[in-house]
Amino acid sequence: MKKKKAKDPNEVKVKQESKTPSSIGTLKAIVKLLTSYEPDTLATILVSINGRKIPLSQIVISHDKAHELAWSDRADPNLSYFVYGVIQNVVRRESVYYINFEPINGVVYGVVFSLVIFSKYFKHFTYKDEQLIGRKVLAYGSRLKKNEYKGKNTSELVIISNQYIEFLGKN
Repeated sequence: MKKKKAKDPNEVKVKQESKTPSSIGTLKAIVKLLTSYEPDTLATILVSINGRKIPLSQIVISHDKAHELAWSDRADPNLSYFVYGVIQNVVRRESVYYINFEPINGVVYGVVFSLVIFSKYFKHFTYKDEQLIGRKVLAYGSRLKKNEYKGKNTSELVIISNQYIEFLGKN
């Protein structure tokens, strides 16, 4: 039978050093991570989602990549995505808001990506158009959806409040 070694109350404990945080709890924490670390470090970060280890680079993607994933049926329906881009305009309808992203490099190949807010969440989404247009954002949503509108293939990410959008940079 082994005896437990008594702990010395004066012993100095050294915490194992880590370049990156061990857990991420908010969208703001993701933004801080993306803006504080070099791409080489970011490329090594794995996140655990439902017991699966996934590279951060697979869930934090540009809106054109999100569109490509959705329309090639490669978007994982079990994953939530973080999508970034610059907001081009906001369309407010009676039952839904569309926050449309600018095309990448000013070239449109029928690619349209929108954040979508349904009317039951309007009270939780208080940004004015002028606070959004022209700003680079990172948005978090439950799943990527594809939609066809007026013969164009569009992609959408549903969000439910201000807390699902974080601004990137000072613009």
